[in-house]
Amino acid sequence: MRYRRTKRSIPLPWEGKLGFVRDALGHRRWKALLAVLVAATLIWILSRVLDAQARTHKTYAAIQQVKQALYVYEIQHGRCPDSLVALFGSQENSEHEFSGIPTDGWGHELHVLCPSPLDAHGFEVFSAGPSGSFFDADNIY
Repeated sequence: MRYRRTKRSIPLPWEGKLGFVRDALGHRRWKALLAVLVAATLIWILSRVLDAQARTHKTYAAIQQVKQALYVYEIQHGRCPDSLVALFGSQENSEHEFSGIPTDGWGHELHVLCPSPLDAHGFEVFSAGPSGSFFDADNIY
């Protein structure tokens, strides 16, 4: 017994007017489209990760430069500066590489605690991290 093919009474989305969808995804083309989408997603994720790493490294470098400037200031003046403006804003400290108050990789100002709560004769330099808030756990010391 043979079955006859009959025309369907309910058109499906890939039939009729939307035949281009069937043609575009037909045969092996869908595999190529999927490969392109996967590659684009991986490139996007990799760029985000590398950007975050670069910003973190820039923050660590800025913290080290501020620490060096603080050591020099403390040797010259015998005390910690009142703020980063006192450290980087005066003309006598123009030998530093910064053209203003240094920022971290996300554009937030660095913060200095002097004297440090951990060491009465030292200081701490830190950044609020990507969030810009000290209440989050992404601070960088």
